[in-house]
Amino acid sequence: MEVLELSALLHDYASLVDKKLYKEHHLHGAKLAEKILSDLNYSEEKIKHIKDCILSHRGSLNIKKKTIEAKILASADAMAHITELVDMFYLTFGVYNFKTTAGAKWLKSKLIRDWQKIMPEGKKLIKEEYNLAINLLDKAMK
Repeated sequence: MEVLELSALLHDYASLVDKKLYKEHHLHGAKLAEKILSDLNYSEEKIKHIKDCILSHRGSLNIKKKTIEAKILASADAMAHITELVDMFYLTFGVYNFKTTAGAKWLKSKLIRDWQKIMPEGKKLIKEEYNLAINLLDKAMK
């Protein structure tokens, strides 16, 4: 549980430190996590496990998830993109400055990709929210 909690806390840390690191935030995040956890005297084995979770959480890169913790982190990350839809709207329209139709298309595509990496148990929990988000984006593209 500790590996999962620390991985969840640190997996996007690099993109918070510097937004320019977003495209490779999994790589930078793993390095930052190693430094933070080493300074806190975590074992090398635990640090390696956490780094693996962080390195493999990005669905767009399709990196093999070697542990259950890595699978859960990736699934939870994707679920948050669906359940925290307002944040995704901000990313799409505020950060990336998409216009309505193009943004809706981009975000729908992202959410569909995210849906594919969610574990079956997670899909059951957020199926209604996913369908609502997809329907809302479909309407925006008309």
